[in-house]
Amino acid sequence: MAELRTISEKEFKGKLSEIKEAIRVEAFDSVVEAMKAKFGEENVTIVGKSEVAVAVLLIETEEGFTVEACVTFSPTVKDYKERQTAKKFFSEYDREFEGSQWQKKVEEDEKEKAEKEEKAKKNKEKVEKEKAEAKAKKEAKA
Repeated sequence: MAELRTISEKEFKGKLSEIKEAIRVEAFDSVVEAMKAKFGEENVTIVGKSEVAVAVLLIETEEGFTVEACVTFSPTVKDYKERQTAKKFFSEYDREFEGSQWQKKVEEDEKEKAEKEEKAKKNKEKVEKEKAEAKAKKEAKA
């Protein structure tokens, strides 16, 4: 497991904007470094103060051209402690809680999808059974 670097609020005299900027720089530099390692330096371009574009694939178009498929990454610094402004309250971001909430959502979506598929399968079977019964009745009359 990687060891995270520690910074102190005292270093920044408690100025949240400066602390968040240090966090953003750390994250951004790490994303750029990781993307260069994965996709090559020539495929990574910084396109803004806090945004990097990465060519991840090449696509051959129907017209015969080869074009880059790109994605962009822009880190969002989350609040590490509660704070209040004149208009809004900000909660401390809890990565593990957010991850568990996402996992719950994925599981609920998968369950809902499975239920819809099961319902569609039963409906299809019912329709096929009704068609077979109608065909049998028609043949019996003939």
